[in-house]
Amino acid sequence: MASRRNGAIYTGMTANLTARVWKHRNGVFDGFTKQYGCTRLVWFQPFAWVVEAIRREKQIKERKRDWKLALIERDNPDCLDLAADWFPGNDPDRVPPVEENGTPRPALPCPTTAFRSGCTDVRRDRRRRNHPAARL
Repeated sequence: MASRRNGAIYTGMTANLTARVWKHRNGVFDGFTKQYGCTRLVWFQPFAWVVEAIRREKQIKERKRDWKLALIERDNPDCLDLAADWFPGNDPDRVPPVEENGTPRPALPCPTTAFRSGCTDVRRDRRRRNHPAARL
């Protein structure tokens, strides 16, 4: 996530990219992304396994800013918002499609919702193991 071209950069890992982008855009999270206005998805890399995604996130976070900018510009040279059309309901100029009978057509799911991993299950299991009742 980035605030603008050559602006603030946020690196994170998620099991549901669409939901995470929506939360950052709508200021659900307090902290870095809200403070610096990181609302544009400028680069992402899908993984099949959570451990691979976490490893890559740590690698990226260890790198210098110039390396991160080069990584973004290699795949997205114009620094376009890759999720610009994921949330058409937020576009004030959008006219929703209608069926022949005049009822609104339901929105199609974003293709990135297919990118999921076991991240939430891992977190839930970790909470269960660390719960005081589990230590009895």
